[in-house]
Amino acid sequence: MNQVTKKKETSAIIADLVGNDVNMGFENVSGQEDLALPFLKKLGQMSPELNQSNANYVQGAQAGMILNTVTKELFDGSKGVKIIPCYYNREYIEWAERGQGTGAPVTIHPKDSDIMTKTESRMGKEYLPNGNYVEDTRSHFVLQLDDKYNPISEALLVMKGTQRKKSKNWMSQQMMQKLPDGRSMPSFGVIYTLKTVQESNDKGTWYGWDVTKDKVVDSKETFLRAKGFYESMKKGEKKVDHGSQDSAPKTAETSDVPF
Repeated sequence: MNQVTKKKETSAIIADLVGNDVNMGFENVSGQEDLALPFLKKLGQMSPELNQSNANYVQGAQAGMILNTVTKELFDGSKGVKIIPCYYNREYIEWAERGQGTGAPVTIHPKDSDIMTKTESRMGKEYLPNGNYVEDTRSHFVLQLDDKYNPISEALLVMKGTQRKKSKNWMSQQMMQKLPDGRSMPSFGVIYTLKTVQESNDKGTWYGWDVTKDKVVDSKETFLRAKGFYESMKKGEKKVDHGSQDSAPKTAETSDVPF
């Protein structure tokens, strides 16, 4: 009996056992505050997931890989993953300096805030008079697909620091997509490939994002799921735990560019 046959038989057995007991055990799940939206994270040399002595260690993790922070599934960064951009948001996130605070944002300022006029640039960061620093953060809410273009997970892709230019270019690319009759394509009508690439400056090297167009969505079910994620985010039904995006407190070692 081969592995595929065994899997089918196991699926049939559990389906028979479950019967009408679907969704049991989730009665007290009150909403998105009880659920975690995964981040798609690019791993670097100093990422805690590579350190076997760290609580966030993920077996098999290597620099340049892409990690789903909830499922802990790893993806080859040079091959990339398929994603559909569903919603976009820009915020200014205020953090306590390393070794201080809880690792969660101090304050999340909206995109129309004037907070950046109050900062001073030092050591590659924008510091406030109170000692905290602020990051211009671009959040891309995406639907991740498998190699056969089947939806597998809603996720958040954050671009900040050196990756802000990548975000701008990607948004410009998205807005240029047109239907055959000339109308603008919704962001969730196109599939892209997300890869990691090594980048450097005079202070060191790190991994950055590379996003290229793959193809137009050609599945009704996939399109409707992506649209549903867009509508959910637009209504504010899903909340983001930005403190979990790095799987560790904010430190110089977990930032994307060496100081």
